[in-house]
Amino acid sequence: MTTPVSDSPDQIRQRQERSWSRSAHGWAGRRATFEAGARVVSHRLADAVGLTLGLNLDLADLACGAGEPTLTLARRLGPLGTLVGLDLAHGMIVEARRAAVQERVEDRVRFEIGDLEALPLADGSQDAATCRWGLMFAVDPSLALREVVRILKPGGRFAASVWDHARHVPMIALARDAAQATLNAPAPTPDAPEPFRLADRDALRARFLDAGFEPDSINVEEQMVTWEFLDAEEYCAFHLEVSAALADLYHQRPYEAQAAFRQVMSESAHQFADPHGIVRMPCRALIWQARTLN
Repeated sequence: MTTPVSDSPDQIRQRQERSWSRSAHGWAGRRATFEAGARVVSHRLADAVGLTLGLNLDLADLACGAGEPTLTLARRLGPLGTLVGLDLAHGMIVEARRAAVQERVEDRVRFEIGDLEALPLADGSQDAATCRWGLMFAVDPSLALREVVRILKPGGRFAASVWDHARHVPMIALARDAAQATLNAPAPTPDAPEPFRLADRDALRARFLDAGFEPDSINVEEQMVTWEFLDAEEYCAFHLEVSAALADLYHQRPYEAQAAFRQVMSESAHQFADPHGIVRMPCRALIWQARTLN
């Protein structure tokens, strides 16, 4: 679930590709649950790059996962615009293409394999780019931001969401804590790719500046995201389905450890349950916006 400090960048990316590809089917299966909460961020990102309904833009969605927010962007894009969704994991691209067909927007978007730190796009080719909860998983986020600057046209817009500090994101943090407490999951190593890595606003602003974005354009806003689960058991099942690394760790442990994990997850989720047992977890995302120099 974490990255040993001795691993090379290429080894980290290879492991990420394998893990995310193996998780892709789970993400596709849980699309409705996740997007019910996450769609507010998808629309915020679309608004942030100026994508109004019917507008023609050349647009890239980076670290697109199983197809969002790319599909949300596709439904807004004008007929002369172009849209590419890029992700490191082949399995995610397979699911994204399948989702595009299901949503009947396959003629508006293409999906390709692409590393955040080596984007397969030409210099100055894009009017805008988005990245929903992917930047913190780049091996080198600063390099990823420089790549975004490279592919954007002068004055091009970029919008990205990252997570705030763990205490503000219980949906992820409680599962991480439960795995560490009961399954012997290792704690994250310093600056390893993980969900809360870019929560420090000053530090991430400095990365935007160093990448070459227009200083006065760099802005961050908070966005609350609430996920809903039928009960505490569904909350636990969700995490085991969308994380191959967690599922591997869980199934490698004896029954007693598995039971302890489920118990801790249940107790954690019950903090957010209503009288009917429905679990609603409010989490705080950070929406970053910036433009390249004209």
